[in-house]
Amino acid sequence: NASKKDPPQAYRAPMNKYYLALAEGRLASAENYLVRAIDMYKKSSHKSRIPNYVEKRELQLADVLRLQGKLVEAELKARETLLRVIREQGKTNPITAMTMHTISGILLSQGRYQEAEGIARKGLEILKALGEHYGLSYRFHINFEDPDELFSRIPVQFLNKNKIVPFKK
Repeated sequence: NASKKDPPQAYRAPMNKYYLALAEGRLASAENYLVRAIDMYKKSSHKSRIPNYVEKRELQLADVLRLQGKLVEAELKARETLLRVIREQGKTNPITAMTMHTISGILLSQGRYQEAEGIARKGLEILKALGEHYGLSYRFHINFEDPDELFSRIPVQFLNKNKIVPFKK
């Protein structure tokens, strides 16, 4: 019987363990639980119930990889997700913008500030266009319209050494 082997919410158990491991700072365990949840969901016959479930979990995975210092692996996972999202859902949707935001954070962690700014601005443009189209407003973790907020997260010595100045509007 498929329902006994494949209960609709089976993938929730590793997600609950993921959140606990993340809260406790056990990042390697959190990574493993996320991978398990993604695999279980992909194998599930109930996968049509939650839109973008895999993509959102892959972005969480990319962030956990970033937190562990696995920056190349994190960037690769996020960019793979972005390519698949664009291919399957197009360039102008919230999950595309969310993926760009994740990539931007990874690039910031790598010290690739100009690339991070570029991709973050593209994601922001998508969200602004969607917001105007649907009458929605979005909140962001980093306000890319406020250079002081963005650049306050970057050591001044790095900015000066690399001759980076806050971008102009």
